[in-house]
Amino acid sequence: HYSSIGGGFNNTLTDSPYSHIGGGFKNKMLEDSAYSFVGGGSENVINKVSTHNVIVGGEGNIIDSKSKRNAIVGGKLNYVGVQVSHSAIGGGKQNIIDDLAVYSVIGGGNSNLIATECGSC
Repeated sequence: HYSSIGGGFNNTLTDSPYSHIGGGFKNKMLEDSAYSFVGGGSENVINKVSTHNVIVGGEGNIIDSKSKRNAIVGGKLNYVGVQVSHSAIGGGKQNIIDDLAVYSVIGGGNSNLIATECGSC
């Protein structure tokens, strides 16, 4: 499936076509996360069925399931939720773009939240 792990230790890339983990420690890219990239850092995760996503580095950052075209540039414990699209977190710590958000950006900082209210989704 033209995927690769460049180096590091204990990284996992599972059935994710055209994807790459550059290095780092315990980074994970789970099933069907096609066209995605984790540059390095530690314990970063791109979850199942999430395509065209990027985590450049940092620690403990997560892009959750069914999310598309998102980025976390760095930082620690940042989270992009389920079915989020076209959104980004620049860095910082414990920032959240909540489930179902679109076209959202957190530049950095600590404990920032973009939440969605979706009564008819």
